[in-house]
Amino acid sequence: QPTQIPIDRAQNDYRGGARLRSIRGRHTLTLGGDLLRRQLNGYDSDNHLTTYSFRSNFGNNGITNLRLGLTSTYWHGIGTVYRAFRNWDMAYYAGDRWQARPGLTLHYGLRWRPVTAPGEATGLSPATYRSDWNNFGPSFGFAQKLGGRRAAGVLRVDLPQVRHGG
Repeated sequence: QPTQIPIDRAQNDYRGGARLRSIRGRHTLTLGGDLLRRQLNGYDSDNHLTTYSFRSNFGNNGITNLRLGLTSTYWHGIGTVYRAFRNWDMAYYAGDRWQARPGLTLHYGLRWRPVTAPGEATGLSPATYRSDWNNFGPSFGFAQKLGGRRAAGVLRVDLPQVRHGG
């Protein structure tokens, strides 16, 4: 089905990640990360080819205004509408699985997700917010064997993202 808005966009995602795991006695230590470079290229306009609207006004209904060519509103985008947005999406984590004693295993760790401000390669659209580097999320979990049966619980705390104005 054709759309009213000409869409000419391309998104390129380049992703890489790594994880290191080391077993040291009763501890299993894990470090890792994920890095994503996102590129969004295309035309950023929904009315660059002109939009007309005919409504009930000028003492007429919308159909009469259409027949008479009396537009209620008229939109037309001008200038360069091509944009090339860029940003980084990152996640880093560290954790430990500790066999505290027979039948009890503890899991704990920390995740960090910095958010970078988007950039625009043509220089036509400045970023409306700054990078946010304080997104930390601790996690804790346990597994306990109770009388031959297993019981487990997991707690993960995601701290809300905070935007600093300015």
